[in-house]
Amino acid sequence: MSLTYNRLYQKLGAKEGEKEVFKLARARERKTSNLCVVRSIKDENDKVLSEDATIKKRWQIYFSKLLNCEVMEDF
Repeated sequence: MSLTYNRLYQKLGAKEGEKEVFKLARARERKTSNLCVVRSIKDENDKVLSEDATIKKRWQIYFSKLLNCEVMEDF
C-alpha cells in the first residue's frame, strides 16, 4: 500500500476520522455531480419545458435574441 493510503487509514482510525469520512463524501459528491445538465427550464410564458428538443430550441431562441441585441430595450 502507498504512504497516502496509510495516512488516510490512520486518520480514519483516529479521533477526527468521522470528519475525514464526511470530507471525502463531500468531495466525491462534488466530482460526480454534473452541473452542465439542464433537466427543465421555463419558456417565455413560464411554461416548464422538460424535453431535450424543446429545451435546446428555447436556448437557441434565447441566445439568438441576446446576441442580436433584441433584448437591449429591456435595460
